[in-house]
Amino acid sequence: MRVLDVGCGTGVNVTIPLASMGYSIVGVDADQSSIARARGLSSGLKNVEFVCGRLEDQTFAEPFHVVICSEILEHVEEPSKILRQIATNLYDGGLLLLSVPNGFGYFEIESVLWRLIVAHWKLEQALYTIEYRFWRKFGSPDLLARRSMEHEPKRYSLTQSTLSVDQSHFQSFTLSRVLRLLSDQGFRVLERRNTTLLAGNLIGLLARELDFLLRLNSEIAEKLPAFTASGWLIAARANNRDRVADFSV
Repeated sequence: MRVLDVGCGTGVNVTIPLASMGYSIVGVDADQSSIARARGLSSGLKNVEFVCGRLEDQTFAEPFHVVICSEILEHVEEPSKILRQIATNLYDGGLLLLSVPNGFGYFEIESVLWRLIVAHWKLEQALYTIEYRFWRKFGSPDLLARRSMEHEPKRYSLTQSTLSVDQSHFQSFTLSRVLRLLSDQGFRVLERRNTTLLAGNLIGLLARELDFLLRLNSEIAEKLPAFTASGWLIAARANNRDRVADFSV
């Protein structure tokens, strides 16, 4: 089962975990420092390859059974071009796993407020300090142990983004636009789910240590109309009739 992760970053979220599970996977990202870190982190794995560059500039020996494209389309000027390249690199019947943010959802609203208020008044460090002190005083032993592990300097440095490229959102998607883009490039949508109702830096500060709120955030989103969600998860199949996948691998 060959897998391609488009916009893989340092590989810590998707590419390396999947390689550790035994999948043959290729990660592609245009950020050189991210790819350098990904190669270092995956040095002990034989079934993963990291490629620095744009997807449209790559030539692969054979197509993929699965392509993952998570939180990428909103950052590119021509999302249809990326989807076309993904289709080109998929077997017929191959699976695209896509996630995109709602360009008019809560996350975008909070992001504007965060920039206008928190970033402008340089309050970010103060907010994180308050959060740290709160949980240090009121957190359970298990929670404090988890936070200590997550913030252990060596581990923490490995999980941080190294992105040096512009991370502006060029696109503000609605679900109907995403579905239309997929259809135009020959994809057939199999399943679609809402991600969460709320998402962003501020809600993260308030709720990221409260597991029941995180679960509730997802459960509520799934019951509400798609336009209320902060983003969507989509599974779609490619229709490349000249290259049929053998999923018995």
